[in-house]
Amino acid sequence: MAYVQPVLPVTIYQPPLESTANLGRVNDNSPAAHSIQMGQLFNTIMQALNSMCFSVAGSAIATTTQKAKTVNAVQYTIKGKAYTKAAADNFWTLDTTCNVTNGNWNGIWLMMDASGAAQFAAGTQASSQAGIVMPTPNVAYCVIAYLTINPTGTGNFVGGTTSLSDGTVVPNAVFYDMTFPGYFSLLT
Repeated sequence: MAYVQPVLPVTIYQPPLESTANLGRVNDNSPAAHSIQMGQLFNTIMQALNSMCFSVAGSAIATTTQKAKTVNAVQYTIKGKAYTKAAADNFWTLDTTCNVTNGNWNGIWLMMDASGAAQFAAGTQASSQAGIVMPTPNVAYCVIAYLTINPTGTGNFVGGTTSLSDGTVVPNAVFYDMTFPGYFSLLT
């Protein structure tokens, strides 16, 4: 059972109504436009801070090598509420949305929801690691780790089927624990 902390008080910025008249203008340097831009930036930062992982999960290849695990207990927040999840083997089960064509790269957000259940979201594969396009993480989940796959052996990586340590496909799986504040570097 996860410990649940009360919601942290957060004030979401709301621009004054009269300032919205200038929205949509190109190169608008008016004080109202700056106020709205600062408000949007504030909201983005607050949303990220309200769903953060605060401990090193030790994400790694699980005993069932097609899956990923957490080696350590994880402390995280979602929408300002705090949760703890014990270490779990065979936790994330990837599926075919995580497939990667040989020679390409893809990234996968490894996440948890408020009940401590495993969630994930795969990016759009690319010919380079820098070209991966990741989806915006769902606000109902907390990103615990980021996994990159880059098969360089023979064949493609098939999520849920190919072992993350396969000697033929050679998926080159690399896990990045997304503890605060490192999380911001991948979102920018």
